Order: sequence, then C-alpha cells, then structure tokens
Amino acid sequence: MEKMSKSKLNGVTPDEIIEEYGADSLRLYEMFMGPFDKEKLWNTDAVSGCRRFLNRFYDMVTSEKLTDEEHPEALRLTYRLLEAVAKDIELMQFNTAIAKMMEFINAFIPLEAYPKRCLKWAVQALYPFAPHIGEELWEYLGEKESITYAPFPLIDRSCLEETSATYVVQINGKLRGRLVLPKDQSEEELMKIIQKQSEIAQYIKGEVVKTVFVPNKLLNIVVK
Repeated sequence: MEKMSKSKLNGVTPDEIIEEYGADSLRLYEMFMGPFDKEKLWNTDAVSGCRRFLNRFYDMVTSEKLTDEEHPEALRLTYRLLEAVAKDIELMQFNTAIAKMMEFINAFIPLEAYPKRCLKWAVQALYPFAPHIGEELWEYLGEKESITYAPFPLIDRSCLEETSATYVVQINGKLRGRLVLPKDQSEEELMKIIQKQSEIAQYIKGEVVKTVFVPNKLLNIVVK
C-alpha cells in the first residue's frame, strides 16, 4: 500500500472531496476512520458511505412521520444514543460515536412515528460531527436560535430500560417467526398469542409433546 506523499503527487485535496461529497461528509469520514493517534488508510470511496448516512439522517428528520406525540420506543432509542455519544465524545472516541448514530437510525427509521423532541435530540448528537446539516435540520424543526447555544439534553435513565423483547418461535427446531412483544411474557401467554398468528399456527399440526422456553428470547415447540 503506497503512502500519500507530495513528492509522489498522490495526495487528495480537501477541496476535491468537499466539491463532490460536501464538507460534512469529509468531516464525518475523518472522525470515523479511527482513533486520531492511530495510522489510517485513506479511502475516497468510503466517503460516499458517510454521505449516504447523512442523506438517510436528513430524510429521517424531514419525513412525514414527524409528530408532536411521544413514543416510548423512540424515547428509549434516543436516550440510549445521547448517553453513548456523550460518553464517546468525552473519551474522544469519535469513530464509535458515529457508529452508534448509524445503529440508531437503523433502529429508529422503522418506527411508525418520529417524535419531534427525539429528532431534535438526535440532531444535537449529530451536530459536533456534521455541523452544517445539523444547523439546517435544527432550523427545519422549528428552532430559531443556533443549535450551538442549545444545552445538551439531560438523560432520563428510567426510559433506558428495554420494555419489549423479540421472541423467536421455532416449530420442531425450524424458525417460523419472530414476535416483538412486551417483556416477560410467560410460556402460556406466548402460546396463546402464537395460536392466533395463522402464519405460525399452521405449522402446529398434531400433538405438542415438548416445549423449550427461554424467557424473553425463544419458544421451540416440538410437535409429533
């Protein structure tokens, strides 16, 4: 792998990257490459990945799903993001903070509604890494004063606890479905719910001879 060098004329100028991808994409990529005290390999193509992330973030904030109503799962995801990003910034682990934001939008985008309060907080988490788009989205969400002067949100730790679980349903060891339900369902409660799910219940033909139940994780039904 050849190192960048002025003498070899193989360098990449910031102006070229900004012209093609934007200043925020360049800034984000440089912090996402890894710890500042470690040697890193430049990959111009990877800047486009940061650009795609920012585009997804922008689309999320400007989505028609925007609402003034609260959403418990949205609050939990956002508080977890704020806690993680604040900790990583304090430790100067900017690459992991950005990774947490990427994980956040993957979990947040499928939600049915996007509470405005949560989106504002998410924009505040993004702002240190992408200040131009952060300022624009802050204004889009109705704020008049610059995001620079907005205090970082306080974290309500009571909202960090998981309230739902994904239950894997197997019939004779084969995956037949996944159900997202409130935590701590009993085996009996889960069986009743499964029997009402036609796409899963169709595989329960014959006598149930055994079940393997792992709370908040799995129910395997053995049918004879």
